[in-house]
Amino acid sequence: MPHSSSGLHVHTVSLDGAHHVCAIWKTRRDRAAGHDCAFSGAWLLPRQGPEQDWAVEIALDGLRAGGLRDGPACVSLGITSDGPRLFGVRSGVCESDLPTLTREATGEGQWECAADARTDPRRFHGKAPEGYRLLRHAACVIVDAQPGLSVGGQPLGDWIAELPSYRAAPLGQGGHGSPGRQENAPLRVHLLHQRQSVVLRDYVAARLLGDASGQGPARQPRER
Repeated sequence: MPHSSSGLHVHTVSLDGAHHVCAIWKTRRDRAAGHDCAFSGAWLLPRQGPEQDWAVEIALDGLRAGGLRDGPACVSLGITSDGPRLFGVRSGVCESDLPTLTREATGEGQWECAADARTDPRRFHGKAPEGYRLLRHAACVIVDAQPGLSVGGQPLGDWIAELPSYRAAPLGQGGHGSPGRQENAPLRVHLLHQRQSVVLRDYVAARLLGDASGQGPARQPRER
C-alpha cells in the first residue's frame, strides 16, 4: 500500500489581480501519484473556517508571487505541524474531475467562473470577494479494487453503488459510468449529499475499502 500525505488544493480564477476562490479541497495524495492534480481522495471544505482562511491567504500570496493576475489556477498546499505550507502553483484549470464535482456541490466550478471572467467581468468582480457556498457536501475517492473483493458477500462495485451519497464519476474524467463493470480497475467514486454526515461516513468507508484486500467490512445501515 503506498504511503499517503494530506494537503489542501485551492482552485482560483483571477482577473486584473482580483482573485476568486472557487473551491478548497482537503486532499489525500499517494506518493506514487503523478501530476499535481492527482489525488487518491478529496473532501470539499466550506469556504469559511480557520484552516481555509489560512490556506487562502497562502494561496493568494503564491499567485501574487508568481505574477498570476489573470485566468484559472490551482494551488497545492501541504499540511505540516506549523499549518498549511505552499507546495506549488499551477496555472490553468485543475486537471482532475474536481471542478466538475465542485459545480455539482456549489452550482459553479472553475470552468464556469473562468467563463464569467472572460464574458462578464462586472459579475466576476462582484462575486469575487464572496467565495463559494456549499449547496451539497462532496467528496471523491479512488478505490483500488482487487479481484474478488466483496463486502458482506456483495460485489464491491454493487456495494459502492448503494452508498447513499454515491454519484458515478463522469466518463472521460477517470471514472466509470457503472462501478461494477470494471471491478479489477481502480474505481473513482464521487460522493454528493446535502447532509455532511452521510458524505463523511461514505467517504471513510470507501477509503477503508481502498486499502482493503479479501473480504471487505461489514455492511453498514443505510441512511438516506
